[in-house]
Amino acid sequence: MKIAQSPGPPAIATDIDAVKDRWIRHRSMIFDMGIPFSWLRFASSLMSIGLLCTDVVRSTPGIRSYKSIPGAVVIEPDTLETYGPWAYDVQMLSSEDKNDTVGIWSYKFDTTSISWRAFAQHLNVTSFPDCLHYNSDCTSATINQTIAFKMIDELVEQTVAYCSTEQQKRAAPSSITVRSEALLLAAGHHYLLTKLFVTPLRRTHQAVHFPASLVMRERSINVCAFRGFRPHFCHDLWQNFNRSSNTGWYSFGHIAKDIQSKLHELKTHNPGSVVDLTVLSSREDTMLNVGGLTQGACPKVDVSTVMRVRSCRNVLTADSCTTKLVRDHRYETDQCTSNATDWFPMVRAIRITAQVYFIARVLLLLWGCVLARSQEAAYENATWLALARAGLRTFARVPAQGIVYGSPLPILLYTIAYWIDTPIAYQIIANRMCDIDGNVVKLGLKELTWLMAVQMRNVWVLGLMLQLGVSLMSRRGWTPPQGIIGLPEFSLSSVSAFTALGQLQFHQLRDTRILNLFEIGSSPDRLAAMRAFGTPLLWGSVISEGVFVDTKMLLAMFCVVVGTYVVTRLALNSWVPMSRTFVPYSAGVLWPVVAFSVNWGADFFPVTEAPKLSRFSSGRSILSRFSSRFGSNHVQALTSSRTQSMMILKAKWPRNRKKRLEVAHLELSNVHARSDDGHGVVAMMNLFAMTDPLVWLRLRWIGGHRICYMRNKDTGAYCCLPYATYADRVDCEIPWYRMEVVAVKWSTEMTWSELLHCG
Repeated sequence: MKIAQSPGPPAIATDIDAVKDRWIRHRSMIFDMGIPFSWLRFASSLMSIGLLCTDVVRSTPGIRSYKSIPGAVVIEPDTLETYGPWAYDVQMLSSEDKNDTVGIWSYKFDTTSISWRAFAQHLNVTSFPDCLHYNSDCTSATINQTIAFKMIDELVEQTVAYCSTEQQKRAAPSSITVRSEALLLAAGHHYLLTKLFVTPLRRTHQAVHFPASLVMRERSINVCAFRGFRPHFCHDLWQNFNRSSNTGWYSFGHIAKDIQSKLHELKTHNPGSVVDLTVLSSREDTMLNVGGLTQGACPKVDVSTVMRVRSCRNVLTADSCTTKLVRDHRYETDQCTSNATDWFPMVRAIRITAQVYFIARVLLLLWGCVLARSQEAAYENATWLALARAGLRTFARVPAQGIVYGSPLPILLYTIAYWIDTPIAYQIIANRMCDIDGNVVKLGLKELTWLMAVQMRNVWVLGLMLQLGVSLMSRRGWTPPQGIIGLPEFSLSSVSAFTALGQLQFHQLRDTRILNLFEIGSSPDRLAAMRAFGTPLLWGSVISEGVFVDTKMLLAMFCVVVGTYVVTRLALNSWVPMSRTFVPYSAGVLWPVVAFSVNWGADFFPVTEAPKLSRFSSGRSILSRFSSRFGSNHVQALTSSRTQSMMILKAKWPRNRKKRLEVAHLELSNVHARSDDGHGVVAMMNLFAMTDPLVWLRLRWIGGHRICYMRNKDTGAYCCLPYATYADRVDCEIPWYRMEVVAVKWSTEMTWSELLHCG
């Protein structure tokens, strides 16, 4: 369909077919002649295109059900456990063992240690070393077993002494409840802009003590059976391990049942002794993750049980006792509640649309390569197999990273999808990075593939930012001879991979210190009432995860780049972080400039004898910059030796790079002095940019563009340019006063080869 517009200048009578014959038949095999082939580029292209066309398959189109997430344990339709649940022994210490050591991870760095240190501070347990409270640095990653035994035993003793004497007389449980505010600096991104993005974790801790007289009197004791003194975890779904544990962990039923079993085991193996029990339970407040459009929260929950075996003078009354054995056993999990599944229909539609667009982009480019080769004189009577081979050879010369980041629509769609479901996805990734001992988890192939595919989705945000930057820099006063400023291949992928470091956790740099602490009423009704009236530190807040993780890592990367630029600038006096891709005059008219956001590189252009070009005579320009900065005397010292001058040039330019850029600029800016290699570069660039689905529809079906055939009055040479370039008289190296318009045609009326040589 053709849009009615004002007619162009009158066509001058000439044989257009003769011009077309020169463009099509005389330039036989122009793609093979002009564009160098690189096996490295070919291999990287195959990898990039393979990853691009399987993105949805590798990372799924969205979160339809939490059961589809590798390793996730679903306990409700909108709730899953992304960490654990774990049940494990930390220590079983005897008073007779004095030479061994105990690791400090479980009592200083782990989140389960927050409840231990909270009660140790509140009850003034002096046997806890200061370094565990972050008051000083620990000289070692371990402490003596005697110290560990003493601090666990004293913590229980202080809990008993603090509780009500009436409850002790009635041999009933007693409890203490405190609130705390603690830091959590674990992952790499936590150490960036900590004051701005890190929110202290607010927790409720409860210590419930079951005296020996009660434990020994009952044949089996259920810690959840005592009204008014039930640990907080008794109402949680996760405490039923038969339901919440995955197939890789044993299932023992309810936590209360497991505690009961372990108490019975200790009593059986220690006849003549008494056993008491202290349960420390801790729960994070529900803190809303604001790192995306989906809403969710992932509070951590943990339970620590301390069982003591004691020798008493009177077993029945448990008087005058001495502790012989302590056992520290813990349970923990991370429950995530999110509405990400509600967004699934929209996210799936967005990602599948973007995926289909990219597949169409690749297929259309491949079809364009075959069609372009079929219209060459050498392939007029060729078989389909020969045409396919020729088209594949041309396709293999295209930098695939340009396909990935050269189309605005799919990148925008992928960015929207990333913005929607990032919070829950990044929370899952963070919880998979380390195990209960703080060590890096060894992931399976399926889980590792999913995690990396999800983590590197931020590459689409980088691509969108790059396209916006290129568009802004190409708006005012820009002309095609100036080139398009872009980034080198794989630079965005490298930056995206760098952001993955933000999820890594560092064992010895972990910081979980307690910032604030106070006691509250132990009654659940009392706790609910205090929450209702908004008592300070009782309500949760928000945490800045999701997209903020990538924001911090990108800011760090930006600082690294700027620092490198400053250092290199001072050392070498010249450095270009972004390079230019010189493009034909069809850029910005027939196709958008963002198609070349990824720089094609100097090695793409053929090396031929380039005429002298004053602004690319680099030796003089470099010396002039030195002269303006350091003065003429210094320049004379530099030029005193030709060898030294050549060393400067070699430090500035890799081999052949400068010559390739000279050729690229001259060949593409001067439409009447192009060699066959230059025409091959123009055709290849147009072929790459015009096979974008939206661009192709615009050129061939929807409206189209006006193209004018022009002739140089002096030389009689013909060229084909967008009519908008002629109408605006673009400020470039074309001598417009020597040019005359031969004819004007619509792009919908032109053959594919004609369009490829336009510009």
